Amino acid sequence: GSGRPVCPSRPRTAVARRWTSSLCPMWDANIGPGCADSPGVSHLPRISPLLWVGNEIAPSVGSFDVVVSTVPPRSCRTGARQPELTTHAIMFADGQGSETAAGVAFAKRCILEGAECVAAAVAAGKSVLVHCAWGQNRSCAIC
Repeated sequence: GSGRPVCPSRPRTAVARRWTSSLCPMWDANIGPGCADSPGVSHLPRISPLLWVGNEIAPSVGSFDVVVSTVPPRSCRTGARQPELTTHAIMFADGQGSETAAGVAFAKRCILEGAECVAAAVAAGKSVLVHCAWGQNRSCAIC
């Protein structure tokens, strides 16, 4: 795909890892006004012409070869979770500065795993979206 936002009704073909909210209890606590911006996606051409960053609804309004998710993607139409839009699930909470030492260590491992995934996908010529709830903390740290 080109990575450019497209009609939300366009069919997607992505393999998702399954997860449950019990893995990360802060997912829903992080939801706020920024998670509902639509399309909620920004191009990062200075890093790579193949790289995009977005919020939790960005996967439902774009067409990307690789979608790195730090929270479950949601439909821009219904708000329902759409895990099938994720190709790489790297779930970790944004404690917004209140993380424990263990939480910080876990987040660092996740950020590095995400960065490796992005680097490999871009090197392979694939369009990549990295998203979190608002598209400004976890996703940008990975990019």
